[in-house]
Amino acid sequence: MGPGAGAVREVIEAAHTRVIDEVVDQIETGLLIVRRGKDSTPERAEPGVIAARFRHYESRDGQPLPHDHLVLSVKVHRTDGRWGTLHTRTRFIEQ
Repeated sequence: MGPGAGAVREVIEAAHTRVIDEVVDQIETGLLIVRRGKDSTPERAEPGVIAARFRHYESRDGQPLPHDHLVLSVKVHRTDGRWGTLHTRTRFIEQ
C-alpha cells in the first residue's frame, strides 16, 4: 500500500456506508408495501423496518470488492398499528 491508501479506503468506505443508509431510508419511508385483509390488499406500511447488514471486503475469488448484504424482515407495521407481512408481488402503490 502506498502513502494515503488507508485514507482513500476510509473515504470510499464512508461514501459506501452513506449511500446504503440513504437507500435503507428510502425503503423505510416509501417503498414498503404491506398486505392487508383476506385479499392481500396492498397498502403503504408505516415507516421503519427491521434489517441486518453484513459487510464483506472481497469477492468469492479473493479479489477486493467491498459490498454489503442487507436482509429485511418480512414483518412491518401496518397503518392500523398491527404487524403485517410485506407484499412481495407489489412494489409501488398508485398515488
